[in-house]
Amino acid sequence: MTTQQEEIIADAMVEGTSTKDMIVEAAKKAGVAISGFAKSSFSAIIGTFPDVLHWVMRIFWEAVLPLMVLYGVYKFILFAYDKIMELYVSGKPNEWVLILNNGELKHKGIGLSCFRGPFDQVAVFPANVHQVNFTAE
Repeated sequence: MTTQQEEIIADAMVEGTSTKDMIVEAAKKAGVAISGFAKSSFSAIIGTFPDVLHWVMRIFWEAVLPLMVLYGVYKFILFAYDKIMELYVSGKPNEWVLILNNGELKHKGIGLSCFRGPFDQVAVFPANVHQVNFTAE
């Protein structure tokens, strides 16, 4: 936009006038003729634009945005559930489950089901083994 165009638009912008009147005034100052048909068509288009914009914004704020928030909460809950279930340990009825942390035994049992800590190590092996030796480094 040139400086001359900006000056014409700034001169046409008078507080209290409609958008249509401002554009017609700017066109007059620029020396552009606007026919009666163009004025009426322009008036019809510009006259309905605020109503359409109002309904679009209302639909967005009252329907789309709440659905987006609910979807975000749903995805967060699924993410949190998956992360929590990664810490769940379950052994079959014929398996030993050992949970170790820093080389120390925290929990042990046959068919053990429990939550482990984020830094715990898990060892699962069949219960029919008679002797098991563990060494910690």
